[in-house]
Amino acid sequence: MTNMVIYVLLTITTVLQIISSIVTKIFESCILYKFCDFFSSHDLQFGFKKGFGCNAAIFSMQQVVKYFTDRVSCVYLSALDATKAFDRINHSKLIDKPRERNFPACVINTIYIANWYSVS
Repeated sequence: MTNMVIYVLLTITTVLQIISSIVTKIFESCILYKFCDFFSSHDLQFGFKKGFGCNAAIFSMQQVVKYFTDRVSCVYLSALDATKAFDRINHSKLIDKPRERNFPACVINTIYIANWYSVS
């Protein structure tokens, strides 16, 4: 192949990835808008939650440590690196979680199909 053909193929691939990403974001926004009542999380969840993240989690941890050390208590911390956790999770169980929250079947089927295509 010539350099021009390789360049064109890379450009097409990049454009398709961008379009796919945009379509996925729009679809996700529609699902969240339509079924927002089914999406909830625990108050102590920091990740994957609007307005929260590492800074909020670190601040909370610092406050807990300060609270107990001010009262002359021992504090033990443990950290877990979950970087590759999603790669190792049982996806069948993950797809069953919406069913437990009584999500509409159309959403569950869409998640199942999207997962099936992404794994194959």
